[in-house]
Amino acid sequence: MSKYSPFVFDQVASFYGQARPTYPPQVFSDLRDICSLDWKSSVVEVGPGTGQASIPLAELCGKLTCVEIGPRMAAVAATNLSTFPNVKVVCSAFEDWSPIEEAFDLVFTITAWHWLDPMRRYTKAHEVLRPRGYLAVASGGHTFPPDYDRLFERISDVYHEVLEGNIRWTWPRPASEETPDEREDMTKTGHFEFVESKRYGWYVDYSPDHYIELLKTFSDHISLPAKKSDRIYQGIHKLIAERPGQTLRKHYLTILNIARARA
Repeated sequence: MSKYSPFVFDQVASFYGQARPTYPPQVFSDLRDICSLDWKSSVVEVGPGTGQASIPLAELCGKLTCVEIGPRMAAVAATNLSTFPNVKVVCSAFEDWSPIEEAFDLVFTITAWHWLDPMRRYTKAHEVLRPRGYLAVASGGHTFPPDYDRLFERISDVYHEVLEGNIRWTWPRPASEETPDEREDMTKTGHFEFVESKRYGWYVDYSPDHYIELLKTFSDHISLPAKKSDRIYQGIHKLIAERPGQTLRKHYLTILNIARARA
């Protein structure tokens, strides 16, 4: 569980959706095939944010319920998804949510599961699923394949200088193949049996302005004192703006972990 509150994202709800990337289409086509989703399927998305993954998910199922803890994030998601009659946005912590509907076919979450109470999240997912229903937890984030953008080494120096070495990650970062999947965590409660894990490598090329907007949506950056975050943003913006092409390539790894509820 993260040391930051998920409510921190409400501070940046107005531009969160524009700053954050969308996910590879293959994630959703594989989700559809493995979990046998169709127009009859009922799906819960946990922690949708402002709906980055909700739109492709809504196109795969008959009914989608998005459970978002942040009131402002939920309001933006509801607006973004208003053209989908099969989507409902609920403002609630997933662990405390009491659905009126019958059991669901799939509980899905992407880069949000770590915000939930680790003692309750799998029990709650099992509770709202039909017998043998699916749980899909997509994890991942920034990754460093062999061809990663070397400017990140100089960006790391900016953090060390401003934060005086008090940063939460080490350098060099783990390679893509060293990032573990979620199978051990998903099965240890006994509620689920592991089905499959798939990995997707992708990247986004950022302009200086776009990359700084992205950083402003990260919980650890939002929580920094303004004087420090401003110095970080200025230093990184300068590095990107002064290089040929004025772009920064950020590689991402998404791991789709799928398990099935035990009866």
